[in-house]
Order: sequence, then structure tokens, then C-alpha cells
Amino acid sequence: MRQYSTVLSRALAYAKRLFIFSFAFLLSACATVDFIPILNPDAALESLIINYEIEQKGITCRGPNKIDCSSAAREIQKLLLANPDHTATQVLAASLFINTGRRIQAQVELDKVVRNYMPPLVALIMRTDLALGEGNVKLAKRLSDYSISLYAGEAKPYLQRASIEYIKGEYDKSLAYLSTSLRFGLDESIYYYHLGLINQAKHQVMQACQYYKRSLSLMPPNSALVTSRLASLQHLPNC
Repeated sequence: MRQYSTVLSRALAYAKRLFIFSFAFLLSACATVDFIPILNPDAALESLIINYEIEQKGITCRGPNKIDCSSAAREIQKLLLANPDHTATQVLAASLFINTGRRIQAQVELDKVVRNYMPPLVALIMRTDLALGEGNVKLAKRLSDYSISLYAGEAKPYLQRASIEYIKGEYDKSLAYLSTSLRFGLDESIYYYHLGLINQAKHQVMQACQYYKRSLSLMPPNSALVTSRLASLQHLPNC
């Protein structure tokens, strides 16, 4: 019996040492594999963009030109672990996360970027869109003010602000921001589409119809949306 006790105590001591060694090994492995900074994060990100043809196809997760968004999101997560403050990686990661249904993760990354000095406009636009998607118009407006203050010579902040005012029902303000956006280089096809939206909301449906037609004649990038809006009015005479 005493011999059995001795053997058991030795086995337990060995198991304890093995556990401590294994745990320490796992910790060191995690530190080695996951968190060593990538010396050239720009090159690593460029490699991901090339491998998934993001520059050619964009971040499209459905349709004939889709990329493997889920795999790309998993891969960019590894880049984030290695270089958590690399702005370009954070922005692309946020876009991939949004397109794969991981909006909270996208919000976390964008919030970190927006807190930086002179955050890129694309990050501000994306974070404002997330706020609008949550129905948080107050936050969206505050972010929009910030975007306009930093990028007063760009069209996109004014276009987004026009959308915010449109959602609030402030159609005259929306029109004013839309006109400013056009002045700073907004594509005319997008301008006429939004002009159609504003006029339709104001029950000026014939004007809206003409603006949608004008937008389609200019080959807008969002032609499916414009066509859908126009189809909703084509029961009217002269539309």
C-alpha cells in the first residue's frame, strides 16, 4: 500500500510538472506565432489584396465577381493581431468585417481609427454609415461634422451629410449639402439620383421621375437602385 502511494504521488507530481511545462509552452507559442509584429505591414497587406484580387473586384462577397470574403477576413484578422495599430489594415479589415456580418468588430476597429489624428476619410464615412444603420442619427451627425471639418474640399462628406438630413426629413438642408457635394466633384449621375430621392420624398414625383431618367442616362454606378426607383414611378403618366 505504501509503495502504491509513493507511485501515485510521483505520477501526480510528474503530471503537475507536465501541465506547467505544457501551459508555459502554449503561452510562449501564442506569443511567438500570433503577436510578433510584422516588419513590413504594408507589404503584408498588399499581398493579401493581390491574393484576393481586391483591387480588381473590390470587396464583393456575392455575384459573379465575388471574392472569398470569409477567408480574407480570417487572414486579415491575423494581420491585425500582429500589427493592431496599422491604419490601412484596420480600415480594410473593417470593410471585410462589415461584408461578412461582423459589424461589432468593424465598429471596434473604426472607433480606434477615428480617434487618431487626421483619420482617413474612408474610415469616417464607414463609421458614420454604421451609426446610421443603428439609427444613431445624433452620432452620425457628429461624425459628419468632423468629416466636413477635416475634408472640406471633398465631395463625399457633403453627400453623406445630405443623406443624414434626408433621413431626418430636412429636405431643404439635404438639397443644400447635395449641391455643395456636386460643387466639389460629385459624379453627376449620383447627384441626379439623390435629387430624385429628395423630390420623391417631397411628393414632387414628376420631377423625381425626370431626375432618375437623367441619372440612368449618365450610367451611374448604382444603376440597379436608380432603375428600381424609376420603376416605382412608371405607373404615372409621362414617366
